[in-house]
Amino acid sequence: MTQSRERWIQCAELFYQNREQEAYQTIGELLPEINQYIQNIAGTQTAEAAKAIVHVQQFLEAYQKYDQLAIADWLCEEAAGAQSLPNRLSEDTGEVLRENEAALQQKWKDQYENYKNLYIQDSQRCSLKQAGDQMPVLQVVSQDHIYRLNSMNDTKAASECYARRYGKIQDYAGICIYGLADGRIVRELLKNCNGTQEILIYEPDAEVFAQAMHHCRLDDIIREEKVRLVVDGINGWSLGKNMEEIITYQNKDLLVQCILPNYDVVYSEKCRIYVDEMIRFMKKEVFNKNTELLRGAQIADNLMQNLPALLEGASVEGMQTYFGEHLDTEVPAIIVSAGPSLDKNIRMLKRAKGHAFLIGVDSALKALLREEIRPDIAISIDPGKNPELFTDDRLNELPFVVAGFSLPMIVRKNRSRVFFAEGYGSEIFGRTIEEQTGTKLGKLETGGSVATDAFSLAVRLGFKRIILVGQDLAFTGGQTHVSGFAECEANEREDDSLTEVEGMDGTMLRTDIQMAYYKEWFERRIRMLQGEVEVINATEGGARIYGTREMTLADAIAQWCTKTVDFKQWLMKIPCTFSNAQQRRLKEIFLQTEQELLSLEEMLREGVAAYELLIGKSEQEIAGSPECRQALEMAERVNHLEETESTLILVKMYALEEEYQATEDIYSAKELSISDIARRGKDLLEGYLKGLQMCKERVHTLLLPGLEKMQCG
Repeated sequence: MTQSRERWIQCAELFYQNREQEAYQTIGELLPEINQYIQNIAGTQTAEAAKAIVHVQQFLEAYQKYDQLAIADWLCEEAAGAQSLPNRLSEDTGEVLRENEAALQQKWKDQYENYKNLYIQDSQRCSLKQAGDQMPVLQVVSQDHIYRLNSMNDTKAASECYARRYGKIQDYAGICIYGLADGRIVRELLKNCNGTQEILIYEPDAEVFAQAMHHCRLDDIIREEKVRLVVDGINGWSLGKNMEEIITYQNKDLLVQCILPNYDVVYSEKCRIYVDEMIRFMKKEVFNKNTELLRGAQIADNLMQNLPALLEGASVEGMQTYFGEHLDTEVPAIIVSAGPSLDKNIRMLKRAKGHAFLIGVDSALKALLREEIRPDIAISIDPGKNPELFTDDRLNELPFVVAGFSLPMIVRKNRSRVFFAEGYGSEIFGRTIEEQTGTKLGKLETGGSVATDAFSLAVRLGFKRIILVGQDLAFTGGQTHVSGFAECEANEREDDSLTEVEGMDGTMLRTDIQMAYYKEWFERRIRMLQGEVEVINATEGGARIYGTREMTLADAIAQWCTKTVDFKQWLMKIPCTFSNAQQRRLKEIFLQTEQELLSLEEMLREGVAAYELLIGKSEQEIAGSPECRQALEMAERVNHLEETESTLILVKMYALEEEYQATEDIYSAKELSISDIARRGKDLLEGYLKGLQMCKERVHTLLLPGLEKMQCG
């Protein structure tokens, strides 16, 4: 092969690896040579030349349509003189389907029924063709072009080529793969793993997945313990949940993003949303870390103070069930936030009362009560919210949605009803609650502000039309909030945190990075809910939220608030989350928390002793010493305590700084010896022991007195 044709092969490899920028730069350099090649063919009049011209036309179409796999195949074929490929696929696929479905049923369990109920219209949009190596290749019609999802020359070689781009993947990395196709590329990527990595595969096309289940072996991939499989149209709703579980603060810098060839072209919009979600969860981990370090002990304190009310109260899950049975989807929800534009139209909300579900976020409650407007429900999630917002005694007559870690004074003083949602730290007590009752409180997807929680509440309750009011997300008129807002809530902003966004009137408005992030969250959620929920921005000022329909509040009320609903009566009818017997049982269990902490303390001290024995020892010394091997086994058991001891999760809330210091680079650090790991492990457990002493004091003063006062019906 000439040096010139070797460059063609190298360019093809870049396309097979979906290294788009490098690939197009390289082929741009090759275009004069390719053009000369085409001219040479065009200058002959043979039958072979006519076939070659057709082949060239296919290349030109692939190039115009950004069909990376077709370009790569053409370069390889022309460089190596490959023959034309068969056009049909004929093989018995019954056994393939049976094996795939058996694996899928075991993996998905409850979600498997969604797959079985999947209806794929015979649209010919997705088909199969046999490649040169006799393997089936999936093809998808998009933009009047047929895109292949693997090489039509050699599927194995192309898959191996893609996997070489990533090489051996770092231990404990999170891997997010966009696309499954025939599974061959994913299979090669898995060969680069060693069992410590968490893998998320997202297939954006249910029709492609259905075809692959019938014709391509996927069972080995599906059965992999560390693999999570999400397919849009089947269990696509779980994508965010799976991303959140895979992306951690410790492994965020090791995250591997794999987008299969042509998937970013055929499913470009979904791909953009997918990448945005990944970036959001990475940012969220950093945000959570900062929140934990700032609020960790306060969150744990709040959880303990609110637990008795949580056990005796109601839940967002219960709200969803009741609203699902009674809600007329023509009735809208109105979310009232505390942006400065609320001053313009707040009085108009009186017309909507009784005709829409008014959700008042905590920062807007003072302004609403000032105008004698009582929202149907209030919502407050922030564990460190300024108590000045809740000094008006009339607030205690309002139903509230809170998280377990919300400000305890809201829960303690409430004379109406409190509905609990799952939130950060819920697993501290939630694991035991679910084990004992099988009940979850209902999670609200959050974007970091109470307004995003309110939006998720409205979506969860089944509202198909949501009206935003006071959602400025910018310093409209130079103001931060509605008038009368508690001044100490309006934090001073540094100049380097400021940015600009487009306003509803087309002008540029100043905002800060945090509010810009909330704006992006709303826009992303609205895109994901497109066709299911209509969002109307009736703020009449502030930032333009793309994806919303902009209207005045008066027009929105006139058009949509036409039916009458007594939401106050609805909320009073929603049953408590737990029966009296369940409340008594949970009370008994949580009263043992103090004793469980003593048991945990003993195990942590044993772990410290085990690590001390391992410090300074080589692998050979450990292997030759029964005492050291026993210490290593003890250390391993302590490392997995969180899986069985919920109290450790509580303790960690009082030792977050120590935990972050010990684990900051635990996954990315190179060549750690057993002695290095033991030293870090000892520091970590000693940090937990320090936090445990504080935790014991808090349990005694905050948790146990409240539990003992529980009436349990």
